Amino acid sequence: MPTFVGTESGNTASGYLFANGNVYPAASGAGRYTDTPPGTYTHGDGETPRADQPTMTDGTGRKKFKKFHVLGTGPQGTIWEKRAYWSHDKKGWHYHPNGGYRDGIEMHYDGGGPGTAGCIGYQDPAAKNAIIADPSKSVTVKYMQNDAAVKAEVERILGHKVDWSKVKAPRKPGSGGGTHTKTKKGKKVKKGHTKVLVGKKHRHIAHKQAMLEGGGVVAEGNPTVFVGEERYQVARVDHMTTDGSPLADGEETVMLS
Repeated sequence: MPTFVGTESGNTASGYLFANGNVYPAASGAGRYTDTPPGTYTHGDGETPRADQPTMTDGTGRKKFKKFHVLGTGPQGTIWEKRAYWSHDKKGWHYHPNGGYRDGIEMHYDGGGPGTAGCIGYQDPAAKNAIIADPSKSVTVKYMQNDAAVKAEVERILGHKVDWSKVKAPRKPGSGGGTHTKTKKGKKVKKGHTKVLVGKKHRHIAHKQAMLEGGGVVAEGNPTVFVGEERYQVARVDHMTTDGSPLADGEETVMLS
């Protein structure tokens, strides 16, 4: 069965998803979103990501990618979470200090900045076909103490050694590395607001009308979050630009609804 084995850092995790005998880098959680709870669940058939889910793709077309809904044993297939966690809906962020039932968890390609909104994000698109080819309709999530233990557990379950030199290392979410915001087509935001800096590398915060390298501007921003005397709308991942693609990544430690 597909299995995600990772090591946790805060409320995120990175490690490896293996399916149909193949091993792929993967991650779960980002920002306030807590990684997928450990356990064994069922998953559905592959579905095409919605138009508002561009970070489940690499920007080359949604039909090339699939998401697999993960189902628990709670009401309407929700998954029990014993840890404290955050959730988000149209009304904003909600904190659940005593745990609760989580929904909306899926396996999908991790195509934006590293990490997911609590889903299992495989970071090699080839994992899609391995999940489809795997006869099991279940997925197991396990967390180990360190990367060495993760690799040892993967090999134990597979029943053989893995040539790790041929497996890409996972991109770890929530590192706060100061990712330079760029579009799905690879254009970087040339300059954001110069008086508001975010992340360890003190990047300018991106906003509506910020210029892109090579021409074009950010076309959208958050309607309720502004920056500077000009009151520019702050931009985040998935906001559109005039190069015809949305922003694909940015500073992992700053989350906007």
